[in-house]
Amino acid sequence: ALSSAASDVYKRQAPNRLVSREEMVTFLYRFWQLQGGSWTVDDTAYRSFSDRDRVSPFAVEAMQWATDMALIHGMGDGRLSPQGMSSRAQAAKVILAYQGLN
Repeated sequence: ALSSAASDVYKRQAPNRLVSREEMVTFLYRFWQLQGGSWTVDDTAYRSFSDRDRVSPFAVEAMQWATDMALIHGMGDGRLSPQGMSSRAQAAKVILAYQGLN
């Protein structure tokens, strides 16, 4: 059984909470970095999105990377919707595109 302290930490991590699009991309970006990936920042694609100012500071570089690497293409209306929840289909598409990087 988990200790009380370990249980509290687990609950704070909110493992059953939905994941935003910016969080999903940040997970992948950090994993990619841990695997030795390196990238020179190119925010050209990122700057084309009208809601880029809504990306949380922790996720900006990850979103720049994901748009530059064509892992995400936005919502089809010129928005990233960074704090919107990721659907299963969106997550699957991003993971498949990520697999194509390797």
